[in-house]
Amino acid sequence: MNRHAVVIVAGLLLATGLVSAAGLDASKVSPNALWVLHVDVEGVLGTQVGAYLLGRIEAEHYLHKLNEFINFTGFDPRTDLYSVTLWGVGYSPSQGVAVIQGNWDAEKLIALVAADGYQKSTHKDHDVHSWTQNPEHANDDGVRWGSFWAEDVLLITQNQQLLHAALDALDANEKAAPQAAAPGAFLVVAAEDLQIPAAAKANSLKNITAATIELGESQGTLFFKGSVTATSETDGAEFRQMLNGMLAFAKMSLRQMSQSGQPEPAWAPLVNNVTIGGEGAVVKLSAEMATANVISFIEAAEEAKQLEIKVEQ
Repeated sequence: MNRHAVVIVAGLLLATGLVSAAGLDASKVSPNALWVLHVDVEGVLGTQVGAYLLGRIEAEHYLHKLNEFINFTGFDPRTDLYSVTLWGVGYSPSQGVAVIQGNWDAEKLIALVAADGYQKSTHKDHDVHSWTQNPEHANDDGVRWGSFWAEDVLLITQNQQLLHAALDALDANEKAAPQAAAPGAFLVVAAEDLQIPAAAKANSLKNITAATIELGESQGTLFFKGSVTATSETDGAEFRQMLNGMLAFAKMSLRQMSQSGQPEPAWAPLVNNVTIGGEGAVVKLSAEMATANVISFIEAAEEAKQLEIKVEQ
């Protein structure tokens, strides 16, 4: 990512390793949104797995990148980033809005983008800032639009009209359909009218029209809850059958390892705590794993990666 305010959306999140925001506030989402992704930074950093990942970042070479970012923006994502909600009225980059809640020096952030094609305008009672950055793809003109709806709420998008609509929605306190998150969830995703690329290798994915995901930690256990809606009951049944087949294969592999005296892999507890359900066109999947086991799995994967690198060298 280059510098400028887009880094405030993505760079901050990459710096912390995970993104999130306290409870999904439907008033921050347009009622016309087709998808929403909500993350709870305060929530995840308060979990065991979040504290572990942050410790890894601070202890390793990534810390200097984080410090560079803090010095550049005056913004420390570990303490100043509260909430990130991304939503879109379509699935192209120009149809999405980032709503970021945090503690920052607005004047300093504005100064960071004021050098490149910066312009200031207004929409009703709100100042609107626009600037030009390096294009990220062939159809990107590099122009970005941002506005501080409140002292602690920043909106950024590629589309001026969409920014105006987002500000109007916040002013009117319009509410999208509420997304009921499980207690302890720090990541919530919901989407409808999904557009799965025609080139997708898994044909079953092409038959999914809507999906929801929740990820969180509660009482020392990391949990995942997912739901997809297929185009028909037949497609839903086939998708459930495919997932059950994959789960059965994983369990069979664990039994064979045990019978041959091999040590239990770090992912074994996850396989033993997966539930697949739903009915009709709706397919549900839930899984949980002790956070300590998740951390062990991450460490084992990292050790395996380092060993592979040494072998290749």
